[in-house]
Amino acid sequence: MNLKDLLEEISVLQFIGNRDEEIQGISYSSKTVRSGYLFAALKGEKSDGFNFTGEALTNGAAAVLSDRPMPADFKKTWIQVSDARKTLALCSANFYSHPSKKMKNNDHLFARRNNQNSRFSSRGHRHNILSMAKHENSGSKNHPRSS
Repeated sequence: MNLKDLLEEISVLQFIGNRDEEIQGISYSSKTVRSGYLFAALKGEKSDGFNFTGEALTNGAAAVLSDRPMPADFKKTWIQVSDARKTLALCSANFYSHPSKKMKNNDHLFARRNNQNSRFSSRGHRHNILSMAKHENSGSKNHPRSS
C-alpha cells in the first residue's frame, strides 16, 4: 500500500518525502521494522521511539511517523502529526482494510466479570471463540449456540 492511501482521511502537519512510497508493514518497535515499513516513533513510559529512528532506518524503514518535526539530517520520508499514537491506529486500520467494519453484530465479544476479586473471565471468551471457529468451519449459517 502506498503512503498516500495509508494516510487517507488523516490530518498531517508536515509531510516531507515521497507520497507514493510503498509501505510493506507498520511497526512501533525499531527492532521489528523490516524493509519498506512505516516506523511510528512513539513516546513510551520508559523510552522514546524518536531516539530509535536511526535503528529503524538501518532495519529498512521507508518512512517515519512522529509528533515531532523532522531532524535536520534526516534523509527518508517524514510524517509529522499532532497525535502519533492515534495516527498509528488510523494508519493500521487503513493498512488492514478496516477489519472492524467487516464484523457482524454477533461477532463481538464482551468481557464478563466474575464475582471473585472483580477479575474478568476468559473462560467464556475461549468458549465463544472456539464455538465461532467451529461454526465457521462447519458451513452452518446459524449461530453456534442456536444448535
